[in-house]
Amino acid sequence: MIRGRLVIDSDLFILLAGSDLLMPTLGLLGIQPADAQRLPALEYQLQRSSRWTWAYPEGVRQLALTACRRIPPLTERPTSDATLQQLIAVEAIDEGEALVFALMIEQRGLYLASGDKRAMRALAAAPQLRQVRDGIAGRVLCLESILRLLVERQGLEAIANALRPVRDQYQTLRVAFSAGVATSQVSFDAAMDAYLAELIRDTGPGFLYLP
Repeated sequence: MIRGRLVIDSDLFILLAGSDLLMPTLGLLGIQPADAQRLPALEYQLQRSSRWTWAYPEGVRQLALTACRRIPPLTERPTSDATLQQLIAVEAIDEGEALVFALMIEQRGLYLASGDKRAMRALAAAPQLRQVRDGIAGRVLCLESILRLLVERQGLEAIANALRPVRDQYQTLRVAFSAGVATSQVSFDAAMDAYLAELIRDTGPGFLYLP
């Protein structure tokens, strides 16, 4: 159980909300909707950005928009701009992720749920960001750990069925649920173990929060 607040990055928010798994995920993590937050640009992006309207079916975007009106946006800024600028200077870390990382350094009760493994790896690999990496270690949830938790509590077939509207947009989902609702538990577990082992290797011990 998470004792604090949880920020959900945009891609993961759409994946969970668009498959109607956002509220169940928050419940399994012990997070009330009032203690969850999303990135502030997401609602606009879902309505106006060609990248998002092209990538996701209308039904998925509408579910995500409905969830946006229930989950408040992150409006805080770090008290110091120096860490934020350091993070933004790393090409693989976008501004949204940089903002959350910087806030996590200042707020020990803030957690991040993210599907952006590229940003996690970049943070862990940058020598100048070692203090940031160590400061947020243990408070970052990845897609794979959330999928594993959902399957453990709700069953593989139920989660595979829920994720059908978004499966084609994510390689991890295509691999993990390669046979759709007929995917075996052995196959799913093997995919999760491989993805998690690789990410733990790249980010270092203790970086991920594994519920």
